[in-house]
Amino acid sequence: LLELAQKTFEVSNANHKAAVEKAQSQEISQRCALQFQVQKAEHLAAKDVDGTSDPYCLLAVVPSSQYVNLRHSKFTTVNTSVKESTLTPEWNENLELYIERNQIPNCSLQIQVWDCDEDSAASNGSYKKVKGVKGVGRYVKEVVSQSVMSEEKDDFMGFSSLPLSSIPSQGLERWFKLRSAHSLQKVTGRIKLHIEIHTIRSTQERERSEHKQYPVDVVLAGILTTAAETSFEEHLAKVLWNAVLPKQIDSIIQEFIGQHEIDPLTCAIVRWEVFSKIHLKSTHGIDILFIDGLLKELEAHSSDTKAVCAEKYTVDVLCESFYNFLRHESDKLARHREEFSTGKVRIGNLGLFPLLLCIKKLGGMSLYQLVRTINPTISGSSDVTDDVREALKRGTDAYYVDLYDTMLDESVEKEYDEEKASLYGALIKLADRIYRDMMLGHSIYHGVFFKILGIDYSAIVHDTVAHSFAKDAREAMYKVNKQLSVMEGAKFFLGVVPSVLQAYCSEMLINGGEVENLRSFVDWFRPTVLRWLQMSRGRTNSRLRKAVELDQVERVDEIVKHTSSALTFSNFLLYVVTFWRSLSWPDPVDAYTIALRLTDDMANALECYADLVHNKLKAVGFFDEEGQFDVTEELCLTLNNLQKVAETVGKSMFRLRHPEGPSGERVMFTFDALVNTARIGMKKKIKSVVGVVGSKIRPDIRKYLRNFANEVTKGRAIRPLMKYLQDNTITLKEWLCEPNFKRILEVLWNESLQSLHRVALVDFVDRKPYFFYLCRYVLNHYLVEFFHADGFGISKEKLNSTDEYRLLESELKMRSAKTEDLIRLFYLQVCDQERITKSSYGYLNVFASYDELNDELQVDVISANELLPLDVNGLSDPFVTLRLAPKMSFNDNGMRQTLVEKKTVNPVFNEESFTFEVAKDLAQLEGMAIIFTVLDHDVLSANDLEGEAVLPL
Repeated sequence: LLELAQKTFEVSNANHKAAVEKAQSQEISQRCALQFQVQKAEHLAAKDVDGTSDPYCLLAVVPSSQYVNLRHSKFTTVNTSVKESTLTPEWNENLELYIERNQIPNCSLQIQVWDCDEDSAASNGSYKKVKGVKGVGRYVKEVVSQSVMSEEKDDFMGFSSLPLSSIPSQGLERWFKLRSAHSLQKVTGRIKLHIEIHTIRSTQERERSEHKQYPVDVVLAGILTTAAETSFEEHLAKVLWNAVLPKQIDSIIQEFIGQHEIDPLTCAIVRWEVFSKIHLKSTHGIDILFIDGLLKELEAHSSDTKAVCAEKYTVDVLCESFYNFLRHESDKLARHREEFSTGKVRIGNLGLFPLLLCIKKLGGMSLYQLVRTINPTISGSSDVTDDVREALKRGTDAYYVDLYDTMLDESVEKEYDEEKASLYGALIKLADRIYRDMMLGHSIYHGVFFKILGIDYSAIVHDTVAHSFAKDAREAMYKVNKQLSVMEGAKFFLGVVPSVLQAYCSEMLINGGEVENLRSFVDWFRPTVLRWLQMSRGRTNSRLRKAVELDQVERVDEIVKHTSSALTFSNFLLYVVTFWRSLSWPDPVDAYTIALRLTDDMANALECYADLVHNKLKAVGFFDEEGQFDVTEELCLTLNNLQKVAETVGKSMFRLRHPEGPSGERVMFTFDALVNTARIGMKKKIKSVVGVVGSKIRPDIRKYLRNFANEVTKGRAIRPLMKYLQDNTITLKEWLCEPNFKRILEVLWNESLQSLHRVALVDFVDRKPYFFYLCRYVLNHYLVEFFHADGFGISKEKLNSTDEYRLLESELKMRSAKTEDLIRLFYLQVCDQERITKSSYGYLNVFASYDELNDELQVDVISANELLPLDVNGLSDPFVTLRLAPKMSFNDNGMRQTLVEKKTVNPVFNEESFTFEVAKDLAQLEGMAIIFTVLDHDVLSANDLEGEAVLPL
C-alpha cells in the first residue's frame, strides 16, 4: 500500500521515508468507528396473524460468532426503526458503533431481526385480520404467550454474524443469510448491509488537521484525481475504462474519508467532479454504467445539502459539470449514427440504451433542478429531452449536408452521361439513400428514444431532413419541368421520380401524415406525371406488339407453359400496380384522373394483347375450316398466354388501392367496369379458340363412332376412338396449363356426347336394343371413366349433371331395355307422376307391410274418402280390387277384391286383408307396384270406375 501510494503521488524516496518514520513515531489511535447502513431485507418469515411481520434490527459487537440474545445482554446495541406489516422491509438507516482496535481480531458484528409485538392487538386494541390456518395458529400462540405473561413479547426472526477482521478497509456491501438460534426454529430470509471501519482521530490530530492549508474536500479531490488519472493512464490500451481503482488506493481514500468524517454528499460531489472531468476529456470516456452509479449516489444523498466538511465542493460546483456533461453527451447523440452503429444499440456498455437511461436519470434528479435554480443560464434546459431533441436536429442537419456533398461528388467523379452527372443524378441517389437510412433509423433508434425519453425520433429526423431535401428537390424539379421535352420528361420520370418519390413515401408511411416541408411535393411532379401518362399507352402497345412478334414457339420447361410475351404483359401490369401503390397521390382529383388513365391503359393493353396473339394464331391457319385437327404448339401457347394474362389482371386489380369511403367505392366500380369489359373480351377470345378446337375434332370423333356402329358385332370396335382421344389428351395435358386443359377436356366431353347422340339416335336409330345397350355401355364405362380419369379429370358430378348426358342416357336406357323393363319403367313413371299430382277423385287408406321371413306382402284396405257419387241417388256402391304389376313378373298375380259397401262415398271396409307371395329381390326392383282400383258396383250394367292408385313396392 505504501509503495503504491509513493508511486501514485510521485513522492521521492527521501520524503517518503521521512513521512513513514514520522507516522510510525506517532501514537496510533485505538478508537475505531464501525459504521453501517442497514438497507433492506426480503423473504422474512411471517410472525403475525395476518401473514406479515413488524420487523426491526438489533446490532452489536460480540466476542464470538455464536448467537447472543441482544435484547437481554450487557453489550452495547443499536437498532433500526420498526417497519409494520411487511415481509420485505426497507430501512436505509445509517448506524454507528464504537469499538477498540484490539477487538477487531476476535469479535464479530451480530445482526438480529425481530418482530415487534409490543403494539399487538391485545395491548392497544388495534386488531389484525386473521388469514388462513397458519394465521389461526399464530393467533393462538400469541394469546397463550400473553396469558402466561412472558417477558419476551417480540418474536425472533433470525440472525447473522460477520467477523470484524473480514471487513476490508474500503468497506463491504453484501447480503447476509439469516440463521436460526437453535434447530427447532424455522427461519427464512436475508438482509443487506453496507459496513465500514474507520479509525477515530485523537484531539491533537483533529487540531493539526484544522490548521492545514487545504480543506479536507480539496485534499480528497486531489487524492482521488491523482489516483484516478494514474489508473486511467494504465488502461489507455483498452477502449473503455470501468473506473475501478486499485484496492490499496481505495483503502487510503476510504480511511481518509472516515478519519476526517467527510459527509456522504461531499464525497459524492467530489467523485462526480473528478470522474466526470476524466470522462469528458478522454476519447472513449468512462463506462456509462459507472457514471449512472455516480448520479444515483448524488441523488441518494441530495437531501443533505448542508455539507459540514465542504468548502469548495458544494452543490454550486455541479452547475458547470452538469452542463458540460449534458453538452458532451448531446454531441455524442448528434453523432449517434457513427457512435452507435447497428451492433451497438443495446449490446454492451457502449450502447445507446444505457446512455439515454443515464440522461433521463440526470433530468429527473432533484439535485439537477436545484442547481438550475442556482445558475439557470449555465446548466441547460429544465427538461433534458429538449437538449436531446436539439442534438438530433443538429446531427441530422450535419448528416444531410455530408450525404449531399458525398452523393454530388460521386456523381461527378464517375463517368456518367450528361444527365446523370447533373444535380438530378445526385438527387436520385440522395433520395434513395435518405429513404433507406430513414427506414433503418426507424427500426433501430426510434424505439429506444421513444421508450426511454418519449421522443419521436422519426418525426424529428424526418422533419429536419425534409426541410433541406425539399429545397434541393424543388429547385431540381423546377428545372426539369421547364426544360425537358415530352420524350425527355418520360425518360427522366422513369429514372428520377421513383427514387425521389421514395423519400416522400417514407414520410407518409412512418410519420402517418403530411410533412410540412413536403406538403407541396406533388406539385413538383404533376407536369412530368401527366406528360408520362400521355405517351404510356402507345409505348405499352408498341412493346406488346414487338414482344408477340419475337415470341419463340417453344416451351421453357414443364412448369412455365407460356411465352415471353405473357411475361412482358405481366411485368407491365406489375409496373402499373407498383407505380400506383408507390404514388399514393394525396390530391383526390388528380388521383382519380391518374388512376382512371392507368386502369384504362391496363384494359386497352389487355385487349391489344388478346388481339395480337389471336391474330398470330389466325395467321398460321388455325381458324381455317379445312384441314385435320392437330395439337400444335401455337394453339397451346396461345391459350396459355391468354390465361396467364387474365390471371395477372385479376391479381393486379386486387392490389390496386383506391380512396376509402363512398367516393372510393364509386371509383372502384368505374375501374372494375373498365377492366371487366376487357377481361370479358379476353374470355371470348379463349372461348373462340377452344370452340374451334371442338369444331375441328368433331368430324374425327363421329368417324370413329360410325366405324364402331358398323362393326359393333366385332370385339373392341370402340378402341380406335379411345386411342384417338387418349393421344390428343396426353399432348394437351403436356402443353396446356391446368385451367386451359380443363376447358379443352370439357369441349371434348361435349363433342363426344353430341357425336354419340347423332350416331346412335339419328344415323342408326333403327337398330335393335342390343346396339343401344352397347352404346350405353360405351357412354358409361368408356367415355365417363376416360374423362373422369380417377379424379384427375372432370368430376363425375359435373359429367352426369349436363342436360346432354341425361337426355342421351335416358334415351339409350329406354331403347336398350326389354319389354318387362319398359313396363316397369312405365309404372315407375306413373308413381312419379302420382307423387306430384293432386287427387280430385278421393282418397284410399290402406296399410301395407312385408314379411321377409315368408316372402309375403300383406295389405289391409281400411277405408276411402271423398269418392265421386256415380249413382242417381247421389251415392255409390264402392269396392276395391288389388293386383300386382307388372303381371308377368309375379307368380301370384291374381286379382283380389273387397266386399261392396252400399250407398256411400266414404266407405269403411271391415277386415279386408289380403296376402301376396312376393320374393324380396322382386320387391326391391324399381317399377314393381301394387295397383288399387276403386269401382262402383252396378247390377244391370258394367261397373263404373271411381279411380286408381299405385303403391311402389
